[in-house]
Amino acid sequence: MECGVFKQRGVSLLEMMIVLVVLVVLISLAYPSFRQMLHGMEAKRIRNTLMVVLKEARLVSATHRQNLIVCLADEDNQCHNRAKDKVILFVDDDNNQRLDGDELLKEYALNTKYGNIEMNVSARRHYMKYFGDSGVPRGHFGHIKYCSVERSQFDYKITITAIGYVWDGKGCN
Repeated sequence: MECGVFKQRGVSLLEMMIVLVVLVVLISLAYPSFRQMLHGMEAKRIRNTLMVVLKEARLVSATHRQNLIVCLADEDNQCHNRAKDKVILFVDDDNNQRLDGDELLKEYALNTKYGNIEMNVSARRHYMKYFGDSGVPRGHFGHIKYCSVERSQFDYKITITAIGYVWDGKGCN
């Protein structure tokens, strides 16, 4: 044995296996919490987006004296009750309750991954209309529900009254 020279030693197969087992155990313990965090973040993001859109629709409709439509929409900006892609806000110049030409004011991405969203408006409409003379959705009240696929504690319902008041509550019932 020579003085001052150290013998280099690699990692044994047993040591590598122990490290891998510890990592697998840590990941398996952390994954459910991480998944629950993702569900909660999506629910809060969508709730906040919808609250902003509904309040903005009322404000813009009243200040600009224009009839505005709010609806859930797909990638092609087609409104329907269970669209998951986005919420659109547009001026309905021709009063046909669908987006035409340059009527779009804003769109807000939803992109739901962990839940379903549904809009229920009076008279089975697929949109809410805010009237420019008052800024309220006369006859176009209802609710929007977000229902988590796995975690019911993230379910909520946003209700819009006939006078445009918006509040949120828990549950998908």
